[in-house]
Amino acid sequence: MSPLTLDRPARLAPGERCDADRGRGLTLEQRLGVALGAAQSGEPAECPVCRGPMGPVGSAARCGDCGSVLS
Repeated sequence: MSPLTLDRPARLAPGERCDADRGRGLTLEQRLGVALGAAQSGEPAECPVCRGPMGPVGSAARCGDCGSVLS
């Protein structure tokens, strides 16, 4: 499996906590993998940057709101 990349750095809003702090326990790589896999299979996917909807674009996934791309 090739490493996942995100073309835009994610930033937390003031006072926002990371997923691990929320008890979800996913690493960044796992979160990106889940979003990419869901988008590629046509399932609902949430952008890890803005939480907008992601859709497949070839072998990548693109956010419909902020334009971030996972590949």
